[in-house]
Amino acid sequence: MDSFNRLAAHLASISPQPYRRGTPDIRVEDHGSIVLLRPATTAGREWLEAHCDQSGYQPFSGGTLLCEPRYVANIVRRAIEDGLEVE
Repeated sequence: MDSFNRLAAHLASISPQPYRRGTPDIRVEDHGSIVLLRPATTAGREWLEAHCDQSGYQPFSGGTLLCEPRYVANIVRRAIEDGLEVE
């Protein structure tokens, strides 16, 4: 099981909401030294824009956020707490 699936399982176990599988609002792509947070819905894009600093080097369009792995767990946890689906 890769690190993101372990993280998702852990977050689902501590989430105050029942874990559900629907259309994800944010997709997480783990590329080792970097992680991409890709909004898959308008809600996901708006949430990332409102909660994540997108200044600096962001080479991707469409609201995709380039992120260091050390920040991903907190971002994913907050997104889930705010009712978003994360995959």
